[in-house]
Amino acid sequence: MEYTTKDLQGFIHGLAWLGVEDHELTRFPTSAKPKLDPALWLMATMTSGVRIRFRARCDVILLDVSNLIPNTNPRMTQVAACGFDLYADGEYFDSFVPPLPGKGDFLGFLNVDGDREHDYEIHFPYVSTVTLNALALENRRSNEEPTIALHARPYSTPGRVVFYGSSITHGANADRPGLIYPALVARDLNVDFINLGFGGCGKGEPVVADLLASIPDVAAYVLDWGINLCSTPEVNLIHDRYHPLLEKLKNAHPDVPILLVNMQGSAGGKLDKMMPGNLEILRKEVRRVYDAEIATGNKKIWYLDGRDIFNGPGGFDFTIDRVHPHQGGFYKYAEKITPIVKEMLRIS
Repeated sequence: MEYTTKDLQGFIHGLAWLGVEDHELTRFPTSAKPKLDPALWLMATMTSGVRIRFRARCDVILLDVSNLIPNTNPRMTQVAACGFDLYADGEYFDSFVPPLPGKGDFLGFLNVDGDREHDYEIHFPYVSTVTLNALALENRRSNEEPTIALHARPYSTPGRVVFYGSSITHGANADRPGLIYPALVARDLNVDFINLGFGGCGKGEPVVADLLASIPDVAAYVLDWGINLCSTPEVNLIHDRYHPLLEKLKNAHPDVPILLVNMQGSAGGKLDKMMPGNLEILRKEVRRVYDAEIATGNKKIWYLDGRDIFNGPGGFDFTIDRVHPHQGGFYKYAEKITPIVKEMLRIS
C-alpha cells in the first residue's frame, strides 16, 4: 500500500501548518516565505523534527523521496544530513541512508518484523529538504495488503512542545535525526513536539514571533535563542526582540508554560575580541527578562542557564567546535531540559 503526503495528513508530526495551505514539508507556512529572510526560509524547508508515526503489520517499509540536499559538511554523518531514522515500539531500529553524496532522489527500504503489529516512527533528516513521494508497506508472506493505523501508544499529554532556537536546536551536530535534543526530550517524556530551530537564523524577528504565537495546541514552549544576534551590528536587537517575543507567546497562550534557555559559551571568544562582551549583553537580557517575569508573579516561566549544560572540566569536549554538541553533548542537553519540561507539563 502506498501513501502520499496528503494521505498521511493525520500521521505526520512536527509541522504546525501542514494541510492548512498545502502539503509541503516546510516548518513555516508557504505564505510566510515573502516575509522571511531567504536564509531563514531555507532553514525552514529543512525537515528537522518531522516524523511519520503509524502502526502497521508489514515485512517491508519503503520510502520514496526527492530533493535531498547533498551532505557537504565533513563533521556531519550522512544519516544526519539526509537519512531517515526508523523507530519501532519506541526503540531505534535502523536508518534509511542514501548513498553519498545523497543528492536528489532516493528510494530506500528496510525489512521489519512482520510477525505482528508494531508502532513505527520515521524521523526525517534535520539538514535536508524532502519531498515525500510515497511511503509504502509490503507483505512478503501473504497477498494481504498492509495498511497503516494510528499509533497505539497515546502521548502522555495533549498538545505539542514547541522548541525555538538556532543551530543547536536545529540539530547540529547530532549523529542521527532521531537524536537531536528536542527528539530526545520528547521521546523520554512521550510528548509530541515541533522543532523550530534554524541554524544561524534564530533571531526572534517580529514576523517569527507572530508565527510562533499562532501555532495551535501548544503544550509548552522551549526558547533557546539569542546567540545568532551575537555580531556587533546585531547584538542590541536582543533588547528589541526578546521580551516582545515572549509577550506575544504569553498573550496568545496565557496558560502555556515557557522555558527560557540562556546561552552557553562561544568559540568566537578565542578569535573575536568583541564576542565575550556581546555574549554577555545577550545573556544579561535573557536573565533580566526572566527576573522581571518572576517579579510580576508569573508562575508559567522557567529558566535554564546554558552554561550549566556543559559545566565542569572538559565541558567543551562535549562539542565538535566549542559550540555545537556532538552526540554526547546532545544527551547533556536532554538531561538538563527533560526534567524541567516534565515539571512544566506536570507529567508524573
